[in-house]
Amino acid sequence: MTIREDILQGVRDWLKRAAVDDGTDLTDAQVIVVDQDAPRPPTPYLTVRVVTPGSVVGHDERLYGVSGGVPIQEVAGVRRATVSVQGFGAATADWLEEAVIGLQRNSIRAITRAAGITIELLGDTADLSTLLDSGIEPRFARDFDVLYAVRGGEEALTEMLTAEIAMTFEGEPSDPDPLTTTIVA
Repeated sequence: MTIREDILQGVRDWLKRAAVDDGTDLTDAQVIVVDQDAPRPPTPYLTVRVVTPGSVVGHDERLYGVSGGVPIQEVAGVRRATVSVQGFGAATADWLEEAVIGLQRNSIRAITRAAGITIELLGDTADLSTLLDSGIEPRFARDFDVLYAVRGGEEALTEMLTAEIAMTFEGEPSDPDPLTTTIVA
């Protein structure tokens, strides 16, 4: 899967488990990825969209190590994605609030940890209800930041060379034999 798909799946898993406080989970049909080429499901349901997939948080670090006796370097860092969740139907306002509360539950933290993501709140729930056909359709939206780690770019450090350095210590003028040592690095 791609990073975007991993984020979508992790967020969907969180929402399905956390959005209802009666111990039942939402179904795949109730928490969908936005813009699918399919008819809209019956309300209530949530849609998930990755709006911005990978802003750099801080700076990337170079990590050095040895693999198979060869010195290597790779790059590691943290990225921030913005995810928008929209709810269609009156019940989804409560679902979004329960999902936010659920972020502090150990069972939900285990789900997000397994997905390799950290979910942070970004603003409040917005009421986007709108006239649709012959009545008002209740719609709600909330955005979240999703933090995730990246690591890659491993390469062998072939530019490292072996150098030999010889140093002679003369010592005192009355010393008949100078000391010579060789360091190989």
